[in-house]
Amino acid sequence: MISAADFRKPYSFYAIDNGAWTDFTHGESFNHYRFIKVLNRIYTEKLKPDFIVLPDVVRNGKESIKLSKKYLFITDMFPCYLAVQNGMKPDDIKEFTDCISGIFIGGDNIWKYRYLDEWINFAHKHELNCHVGKVGTLKDIMSCVNSGADSADSSNLIRNGFSERIIEILNTAHTHAKLVERQ
Repeated sequence: MISAADFRKPYSFYAIDNGAWTDFTHGESFNHYRFIKVLNRIYTEKLKPDFIVLPDVVRNGKESIKLSKKYLFITDMFPCYLAVQNGMKPDDIKEFTDCISGIFIGGDNIWKYRYLDEWINFAHKHELNCHVGKVGTLKDIMSCVNSGADSADSSNLIRNGFSERIIEILNTAHTHAKLVERQ
């Protein structure tokens, strides 16, 4: 996951976060110009991301939907995920399921994990991928794996030396998924 706030040319598979979290943590409003600059760069350099998270408002579902609507034009050029935030319900975004490629579960940790299964089930019911943002602990990774999330991101786990354990968990989850497919 590469943030638009610190965009650099990717060296492998990647997705682009819109930078709203970085702006939020610095007490700033979403930086529209920086985001558009990154979109222009990936378009002109043909740097195909796995997905782009549409602009959102951290921890404010109602305002987040309003902001995301303004950027739906991007879905014609790139695979885009709609960020869901505190207070949002699946019925709030049904109108978007035909133009997005996935759901990005944001929000604070209490809200995120309380509604994790609901959002993942909604995404899969509508044939969308589901990514969980800012997964901070091994327990959280296991919650995402057990709930069927398609992907998740965390710099915390890598920074704190858990990369070998993460690979072990993901290999176990992959083996489990193959066994379930065979049944």
